[in-house]
Amino acid sequence: LMMEMRAFSDKPCVMELGIDTRSFYTDPAAFGLAMREAGAAAADIERFRAILKERGLVFLALENPARALRDLRAAQDMSSPGQSDAEVLEALKRAYAAKEVLDEAERKAELMKLVPVTVLTGFLGAGKTTLL
Repeated sequence: LMMEMRAFSDKPCVMELGIDTRSFYTDPAAFGLAMREAGAAAADIERFRAILKERGLVFLALENPARALRDLRAAQDMSSPGQSDAEVLEALKRAYAAKEVLDEAERKAELMKLVPVTVLTGFLGAGKTTLL
């Protein structure tokens, strides 16, 4: 899949559009929208959307929902106006759910790191030691 992405980024039709290809890997949604705005062929846009969809599904299978969400959202944004891909929508739901589970686990882990502390203050002779 990554080799396919690399081959796609080196296609002459992509290079001729004058798009900054550095965002190809770092911000695929912006790259896809830039392709559309630059007048790329519909087949090229659809192929890039399909690559992002597959990459998102792979990240979801690898239990990396944050990376999956980025690619799946980009694939959804690149869909033709008025059309949506049911498989992408279902994968987005699963990715959001998986991300929530991971976020909740991280919050619980942070709470487990906390140590309860009680601070006892008072004047000399007020009975602090007796209280202990």
